[in-house]
Amino acid sequence: STNSYQVYISGWTMSEDKNDTVKVSVDGNDVSENISRFYRSDVISAIKGYGDKDSNPTPGFGGTVDLSSYIDGTHEITVEIISSRGFTIAKETRKFKLKKYNTTINITTPKSNDTVKTSLSVEGNVATNAPSKTIKGYIDNVEVPISSDGTNFAFTYDTTTLTDGKHSIKIAIILDSREVIYTKEQTFNVKKY
Repeated sequence: STNSYQVYISGWTMSEDKNDTVKVSVDGNDVSENISRFYRSDVISAIKGYGDKDSNPTPGFGGTVDLSSYIDGTHEITVEIISSRGFTIAKETRKFKLKKYNTTINITTPKSNDTVKTSLSVEGNVATNAPSKTIKGYIDNVEVPISSDGTNFAFTYDTTTLTDGKHSIKIAIILDSREVIYTKEQTFNVKKY
């Protein structure tokens, strides 16, 4: 399947500085190259005293921002209006959540909070539209060998090296680019005696 990771940004600014500029950034990275300014009669006629068609001829702005290099998760987009003298006239920051891939991980064995003695068997499956993925397994955030056919996964872990108590299983889906696109964690207990 083909995925598009672009978002259209648009807005308007009222200013008496006809040479002001719009700077758009995502997570602090300037992404303004595709943002253009344009005339908006509704803005110019709406608020008197904040620029007119002579002092603010292009109050509108908009453009497409490419998000393909950003990983799934929460990001910040900031729009700044910069005066011709280099001062910030206005600044607006919003958080957004990027989700490029539809992914689920199902850990079928063990059940959450199950108790094991000396060995832990982990099994489950993955559903995703992500291309070229690797499934990795972790016990207490330490990577462990895992077998997988790209959809189903399984591994067995010797728990005699773990202390009694609560521990974690984590399964991660990782692209060839090393981008972690999804993780699922659950806990299990070790009680040897």
